Amino acid sequence: GVNKAAKVEDGSVKRARSMSLQKIEKPLKSSGSFAAKYRMLDEVLGSGSFAVVRKCEERATGKMCACKIISKYRRGKEVIEAEYLNDEVRILRRCGSHEHVLEIYDVYETLSSVYLVLELATGGSLLDRVLGDGKFSEKDAALIVRQITEAIGFLHSQGVVHRDLKPANLLLRDTTSFCVKVTDFGLSKAFAEPKAAHAPGLGHQRS
Repeated sequence: GVNKAAKVEDGSVKRARSMSLQKIEKPLKSSGSFAAKYRMLDEVLGSGSFAVVRKCEERATGKMCACKIISKYRRGKEVIEAEYLNDEVRILRRCGSHEHVLEIYDVYETLSSVYLVLELATGGSLLDRVLGDGKFSEKDAALIVRQITEAIGFLHSQGVVHRDLKPANLLLRDTTSFCVKVTDFGLSKAFAEPKAAHAPGLGHQRS
């Protein structure tokens, strides 16, 4: 009887500890698990101090996506605060409907990591394209600037400031076009409530 009670207590303690380590607010997370819906692939798309981005595949459809895996701890110490993680997810949920903002599909969390399943942009970053091509035509440059300003206008209409816009954080949809996708909202902040989504000059939203 004592051993059984101890096991029940151990189980409740483990569950409580698990809950205390959860950083993402429950309404922001997807139901189920990452492994049930997606298959992680070996290809690494990018990496940073606390995150790595890998390609993944949606099991039901075969659709290719990008998965940003954010480490919550390093050597047993917290490396990123819950506030910043929730801000990033909340902003992506709010603004990913715009065609020039990288779309978020799902959010999952384990004891050690947060998984953000995102739209896959196969064209690399704008920085890579600039370094590879050396120069753009005036027409292409104007198209890129227009898309960036449309995305910024939409973010501001949604009460969001990006705070880290640079060529490395502007992805291209594919290798044959100049369709820009604003990404990396780790430093972004919401400063106001969203305004009307279809205000003039805000560009297009996904249908």
